[in-house]
Amino acid sequence: MEVEIRPVKISVGGEEYSVKGDTDSQTILQIADFVNRRIAEISQKTPHQSNHRVTVLAALNIAEELFREKQAKDRQVQEFESRASKLLEWLDHKLTEVSP
Repeated sequence: MEVEIRPVKISVGGEEYSVKGDTDSQTILQIADFVNRRIAEISQKTPHQSNHRVTVLAALNIAEELFREKQAKDRQVQEFESRASKLLEWLDHKLTEVSP
């Protein structure tokens, strides 16, 4: 049975939106709150910019944060893969030592 995804009404940057997502409504509201906080931070730092420009700057700021997190995760995955490979090599070596 498929679950119906209902729209959630949110406000971002003073604009109202009705959005649907693959997540629950509480998470969508938390995301909207996060975006609004970032917009408020940028707005305080650049008080003479238009709302549109502040919103774009906030989006770029969030995208940069996401990009850096993804890069860090990718580096961590590479490190884990390297360690796993070394461990497998070590195990193979030990297994050949005990095999007759």
